[in-house]
Amino acid sequence: MTELAERVAGLLGAIDRHPLLGGTSWLPLDLEVGDTSPVIGSIVAPYPALWRRRSQIVIALEEARGNVARHAGDPAGGICFVHHETPDRRSLEFLFADAGRGLEIDGELPPYPWHMVGREYEFRQTVDGVVWCRIADSDVVEIGFRAHHPAWPARRFDDIPCGGMGLSIMSKVMDRVAYLTHIGPSNFLWMQIDVPEGARE
Repeated sequence: MTELAERVAGLLGAIDRHPLLGGTSWLPLDLEVGDTSPVIGSIVAPYPALWRRRSQIVIALEEARGNVARHAGDPAGGICFVHHETPDRRSLEFLFADAGRGLEIDGELPPYPWHMVGREYEFRQTVDGVVWCRIADSDVVEIGFRAHHPAWPARRFDDIPCGGMGLSIMSKVMDRVAYLTHIGPSNFLWMQIDVPEGARE
């Protein structure tokens, strides 16, 4: 199990033991966007340094919520997200649980074969760059975005395949994004955003 998988499992264990853990909030994903945005916005409220990015963070989390709701399979298991402040309070972590198949990369679904571990794959082309995935372990995929160089020819929207924009937005806004499978009975989209030191009220 990777360090990130252990971190997520530990976080879930802490939440199970203390459902009202400070800084933790579960929210059903069947709510309308207008119902979730104020809740998501309230997460950012104690962090003035993040206020200018509030709308970006809300959009990224709504994209994650929508992706999970569309691709998670049967939502009867209680699809939800949790936000949690890390002990040093210098970052916020978000978990979106789902019961889907996982990310298909290079024709493979998790658990990924050993020869894929440690390799980076292009997941989606976007108009301004590439969403990439690095398989950190058979059940852990790190996700990021690499912008096109300004000198490269501009890409037309017509040339871009559909899909992948949500992951593009998430990886641009958040500092770390990963997808983990087989953490107990669920899979998790995990995201982390850094909060500058001294930024909390």
